[in-house]
Amino acid sequence: MSRFDEDTSAMRMRMAATPIELRKPEIGPQSKARGILVGVLLGAVAWAVIIVLGIAVWRWLS
Repeated sequence: MSRFDEDTSAMRMRMAATPIELRKPEIGPQSKARGILVGVLLGAVAWAVIIVLGIAVWRWLS
């Protein structure tokens, strides 16, 4: 048995011994969708700020 197999078998035994209540719960689809939406909005705001700052610097230099 390789070292990798030993590590994964120990991890599997630990997971099997862990009560289900202590395991990290899965994120619901609604929370996941909200997280994606927040990420998209933050990305759009960041791009808008970069563009506005770029235009301001361009006008200031010219």
